[in-house]
Amino acid sequence: MLLMMNIGHSEMQKEMASMAGSITKGKSKQLKGKAREAFGKLTGKKTQQIKGKAEQAAGKVQEQYGKAKRSIKSH
Repeated sequence: MLLMMNIGHSEMQKEMASMAGSITKGKSKQLKGKAREAFGKLTGKKTQQIKGKAEQAAGKVQEQYGKAKRSIKSH
């Protein structure tokens, strides 16, 4: 019985790490996108600005996915 609980606990830890990873990766993508956008503004390169904004949006989606997954698991 104890072994089964440990296996379940281990799987739960992996899942929690995965959710936290999605949130962290999403925030990281947003930060990278902001830097790219700022670089684009500084150099006058519209394509870099657009890519930066797109990267920020993708990061927000990934972060929200991690938060939604965590919310579902906690209920």
